[in-house]
Amino acid sequence: MSNVRYSVYVIDLEKDVLKESKFRKANPRHVEGNPCVYVGSTACTPAERFQQHCRGYKHNRYVKRYGVELRKNVDKNALPRMSHTVRRAAEAQEQELADELRKKGWAVWSTLDMMLFRGGTHVTTRKTCPHGMPQEAWCSICSGGSVAHTSRVQDPSTFSAHEGVYKRNPTFEIQNNGGVFNKVTRAPFRFGLRKAKMLLDCIEVIEQFTFTTDAGRQNFKIPDNHRWHIRHVPHFTNKFDQLLNEPYLQFEEGSPLKLGLGAKRCQALWELRGEIRDFVKKIPVVSSHENVHELR
Repeated sequence: MSNVRYSVYVIDLEKDVLKESKFRKANPRHVEGNPCVYVGSTACTPAERFQQHCRGYKHNRYVKRYGVELRKNVDKNALPRMSHTVRRAAEAQEQELADELRKKGWAVWSTLDMMLFRGGTHVTTRKTCPHGMPQEAWCSICSGGSVAHTSRVQDPSTFSAHEGVYKRNPTFEIQNNGGVFNKVTRAPFRFGLRKAKMLLDCIEVIEQFTFTTDAGRQNFKIPDNHRWHIRHVPHFTNKFDQLLNEPYLQFEEGSPLKLGLGAKRCQALWELRGEIRDFVKKIPVVSSHENVHELR
């Protein structure tokens, strides 16, 4: 069993944060004089996470600009447990605490607020999805595969596209924060023309897998009428032969063309879909055997 503990924490913000329009819209019932805070959850200690915000590492911009200090005297009735072994439990308690503090007239910002701002409008009434999404319309299961989405906030990585050549064939590589995609295995996320075309054909499925939750990905349904063979795999075995509860999608076109995509890869593909389209458009099809040496 993992020894990782997930903590819920609260950071005091300067009153000047109320000058931010999105923050104000998220807190229409704020009572003047009451605190302004950020509520979050983390696998680090709260003190370490606060320092990360301040340094600009996977930060919330309100905390970086207006953060004052960690709040120690959190209402224990609203937050009876500060530590959890399951991330989803900590995230659920994070939102419960944010809702409870808002009822007291506090001005609050949390992870869910970033998800709920769609086109500048804060959604204040919602029907919670039984699979973990804030709204049923955002869940690939409840919506029958038609997902209305916002930007994914679980992973604030910066993805970039780099074109190259492998065995005389053009390649498209996605880098993560300026380096290799997988920092653990040092394996690049690179593919050629055929896979690029396949991924563009499957971009709607990739979009749905990206913008659902962990629970939604665990029970993800592949559209029956899709032209490509896509398998949903609920578990992942890493290089250390550890079985992880991390679902992914397996894309196949015959035996030589296979590609596994987890949530992070799907996010990167979605964000760089325009660059992938440009890559495909500028490469002429020279034969039916294009990219026979393409990376697997």
